[in-house]
Amino acid sequence: MISSLYGPIRHLRPDQAVIDIGGIGLSVTITPTTSARLSIGGDAQFFTSLVVREDSLTLFGFLDEASRTLFELEIGR
Repeated sequence: MISSLYGPIRHLRPDQAVIDIGGIGLSVTITPTTSARLSIGGDAQFFTSLVVREDSLTLFGFLDEASRTLFELEIGR
């Protein structure tokens, strides 16, 4: 499981950030509130939750562990 990421933001949308991890850009699904707190080129740390479905792998990112924990409770983990 990918539990956290740290690195510079390379691309930013209201629902997605691409974070550079050792030259590899990882797409992280985020909320508009989280997006508003980030800036391209700035470093960010995400606490992450990987949701695996039959047709997709989605990495959700949160700025604090409490938000990730609440998300995981809501989706039944």
